[in-house]
Amino acid sequence: MLQTVFLILLFSGVAHTAGLADSVYCIGKRKFIEKGSPTQFDFRPRGFSLPNAYWLAVASNNVYREKDAVLNEFKRWGFVEGKEPQDDNKLFFLDRAKDLGAFSADTQAVWAENRDGIILVFRGTTPENAADLATDRARSREPLRDLGEVHAGFLGALKIVWGDIDRRMAQLRRRERNEQGMRYQKPIWISGHSLGAAIATIAAAKLLKEGFNVAGLYTFGSPRADTEAFAHAVELMAHDRGMREQLVRFVNQHDIVARIPPFTGLTAELPLKEEWRHVGRVKYFTGKKPESGSVELNTDPLFTVGLPQFPTELLDKRDDWFRDHNVAEYIRKLEHVVFGAPARCD
Repeated sequence: MLQTVFLILLFSGVAHTAGLADSVYCIGKRKFIEKGSPTQFDFRPRGFSLPNAYWLAVASNNVYREKDAVLNEFKRWGFVEGKEPQDDNKLFFLDRAKDLGAFSADTQAVWAENRDGIILVFRGTTPENAADLATDRARSREPLRDLGEVHAGFLGALKIVWGDIDRRMAQLRRRERNEQGMRYQKPIWISGHSLGAAIATIAAAKLLKEGFNVAGLYTFGSPRADTEAFAHAVELMAHDRGMREQLVRFVNQHDIVARIPPFTGLTAELPLKEEWRHVGRVKYFTGKKPESGSVELNTDPLFTVGLPQFPTELLDKRDDWFRDHNVAEYIRKLEHVVFGAPARCD
């Protein structure tokens, strides 16, 4: 009964996120790159960066929009479209669709590159397919090289655009060998919201495995996409590269998508080690409205507890499930933490 209620609410709730594509979150006069500003994006921070988290959350919201609107917003941030393969500036909107059998999926992403680094942000699948990917295929696993198994639906969504990404990585290999005499040094920041966050996690793992300089993976409202073996392998690679603290997933209070597929600890069909896991450290938003002054980042003592183990609490908060999942709510809370107040957008 609980699973039935959960699936019904998931379908209606994910559809609710479709409105995110309708507008750019107002950043006022804030600048992505502003020399000397403590709130600018830093491609090479010395540790966890809240300003970077804010900008990646805004980017994750922007990628929900149509191609021209997305590219125009990144151009406002200072990115430009290079005309030659050897150009250090790149700005691409990746958009592919494919029939995956039981359902179709389409995946969008933005590749924004300048001389300092690369930002790769995933939108993921359309809201209409989100419930299929997150729940109906929750038992379907697929191996990813020698890292372990991942959620087949999320991996399938990544594969749709991976050819485009791989071509750009090949260009990066050639440019870095020719210009720097060193390979794969340009920092890559990867992000996404919701299903885009799950896809971003798998993409980061693939790029880490291939030796690229993944400087950070910051995700927002990510569902569980990985088995324990995969999560351990990715975190070990990150540790070896000295960027373990840059694997960060943000969770906003009662965001239900960040708790699916359910980790039960009680599944008879699967060994506990094969249940779904997250990758990275959690930064959990407490508090109600940003303007209340009660927003803070901390760990969630209940976050690793599975859905069936506290259904009453979650069902009592079901009105918050998808409101808290909205990427705009993540931005508002980061805005409060980083800037102390919303942008002036008169």
